[in-house]
Amino acid sequence: MQRLVVDVRFLLDRYHGEEWPPSPKRLFLALVAALHQSPPGRFGKEEGWRALRRLESMDPPRIDAVGHEGSKYTLFVPNNDWDLVLKDIAKNKAVTVNPRKYTTGKALRPYVADAVRYVWTVGQGGGAEVRDDLDLLCRLAMEIPVLGWGIDPVAVNGEVVDTVAPMGGATEYVPADAGGADTKIDVPVAGLLADAERRYEEFTRQVRRDGFVKPGPITMRRSADYTSRRRDSRLRAFRLVSAGKLFVALGNLPELTRAVIDLCGGDLGGAVVVPLPTIGGRHADGMVRRVGLIVPPAARADDLLRRVDSRFVDMGDGGRFQLVSVPDSDGVVASYSRKSSVWRSVTPLEAAGCGGRDKAGAADLVAKDMAERGIRHHLLSIRLDKVPDWGGMRRLPDAEPLWYAEVEFKRALAGPMVAGTGVDRGNGVLAPAQLPDVAYYAVTGRRPPVTDTVTVAGMMRDAVMSRAGRLNGGWLSPHLSGHDDEGRPLRDNHAQAYWLPVDNDRDGLIDHIAIYARYGIEPSVRSAFSGITKIYDRSGNSARVRFAGFHRRADMAGRCILFKGGIRWVTATPYFAPWHKKKNCGTADQVKKEAALHRRRVVHVNAGSLPAIPAGGGAASIASFKSTRRGKAPINNGCHVAIRLAKREDGPLLLGDHSHFGLGMFVPIDA
Repeated sequence: MQRLVVDVRFLLDRYHGEEWPPSPKRLFLALVAALHQSPPGRFGKEEGWRALRRLESMDPPRIDAVGHEGSKYTLFVPNNDWDLVLKDIAKNKAVTVNPRKYTTGKALRPYVADAVRYVWTVGQGGGAEVRDDLDLLCRLAMEIPVLGWGIDPVAVNGEVVDTVAPMGGATEYVPADAGGADTKIDVPVAGLLADAERRYEEFTRQVRRDGFVKPGPITMRRSADYTSRRRDSRLRAFRLVSAGKLFVALGNLPELTRAVIDLCGGDLGGAVVVPLPTIGGRHADGMVRRVGLIVPPAARADDLLRRVDSRFVDMGDGGRFQLVSVPDSDGVVASYSRKSSVWRSVTPLEAAGCGGRDKAGAADLVAKDMAERGIRHHLLSIRLDKVPDWGGMRRLPDAEPLWYAEVEFKRALAGPMVAGTGVDRGNGVLAPAQLPDVAYYAVTGRRPPVTDTVTVAGMMRDAVMSRAGRLNGGWLSPHLSGHDDEGRPLRDNHAQAYWLPVDNDRDGLIDHIAIYARYGIEPSVRSAFSGITKIYDRSGNSARVRFAGFHRRADMAGRCILFKGGIRWVTATPYFAPWHKKKNCGTADQVKKEAALHRRRVVHVNAGSLPAIPAGGGAASIASFKSTRRGKAPINNGCHVAIRLAKREDGPLLLGDHSHFGLGMFVPIDA
């Protein structure tokens, strides 16, 4: 079956239309508008009308939508009474104007929208006329500038394909009988094109010599019944239990995958069998002790799992194993399902028969897979190699064109993830990359005092961001900048990097700088760190630094005092409360509340007992610490804080205002 697919991406992540998802009727009217607004000669009117009539006669499409209802806000706009005030002002009359009296508040609740996909089933054949109509609709879709209000710009792509992969993280809306429907959505209907053309003609003639004539509304309407369901694929895993061999070797993956497919009766109903090699740990050897099923939300999911659970697979010399279900909390399952912005091949990417024998062909194949999953617009880079990048993994023979890929996205995406043409043979499995999350520097030459913590942190951030922007054509990693591609602050709580000047020897002088990024430091920005030898600001402050490498947080306890662990902690730089102090919301309450947001439970707080921060044999006055980057006064005075946690935790522990720039740094008392 052929399918007409129209992908819509919201460039500002906002959609102000009345309905969600945006209805196919709205898309149809946008296509009509694009036909009239496109440059003369690009589309023939008769051919365009013929293609649109074909679209309005099709059955309702399937819709995949990624988005949710956003926050409510009020937009104030002038009302017509303001004209009366202006007339009085023109007549030099004394007017006491209250601007709010002459504005009208409009309550808005836009949708936070990422992408929407419409899939019409066309069928096979139909001749050259049908193919021409579908091609014209695809080209016409690319002319749509907005969908919703005029402030909702979109990028639209249309294509005709045989198969359509599910859209990651989407809610699927499927046409249904009235008995099983849970929502109604407006769809194109015969006569809608004529109604839209009538309104367009009335719009072009609305201003006449005898006055203004408002165009009439579009009256043609048809609502179709739809059933909605969340389109999240789940990874269900089974442990390979055997009295003999303890694991399946990588060379036996095709036999293992085929055996599990045979248990499912040969028809997986959209599910994918994936081997899950042991990776990431200190003793990981890359051998396979678990096998999983990536199960889309389908009615046959439970039936598939019943067919596999507790059954045996026999691979001859490869061993005989029983498949025992493991819970979703299993560490291996969680490691393949978590969010990451960088994914790496665990089993090689197979590109046979797809022009993938060279790097360019293999990269095109990966990009095509990401486009079918609806995440092509998040793709930042694809790096390919012939050697695996996981500890314990061994390179397989080159009987087929095999590649190991590292795929980087502009934002963190959730797994599981597969790619390539050899998925049915156990190839093409990807896992979240283990990224370094700490960049470490030693301060050389003159060392700044700890009271300049915020200044030094800002200098370090400016140096890295400036260099990263130059190396990546202006693009900046959201986890470094703290802002998405449109410049809005990240919605994820404290997802941006921490810039932390450190006084390791507690002598009152900054001797190291640690940049801690919770989601890891992506390969595309690492080169921005290594070349920095001097940092400075516009006020003439400067410091010399030496790059000391990338590290994992777990390996930093022996290098930096901030990353040690403990139960009792004390501030190394002043704590500034992030919220205004109120009754029942003092310093202790705010410390506990903010620590809970970081998933740490504070059982005792002692705040404000000292006027200074201990540093070596002396102390640094809290009043001498700079408390903000931009000169804006803090909402509360800083203080020295000691806390006790409910259990031992590893650092870093950072709380309060400007904690991303070194204030509110806690160190374990034992350290």
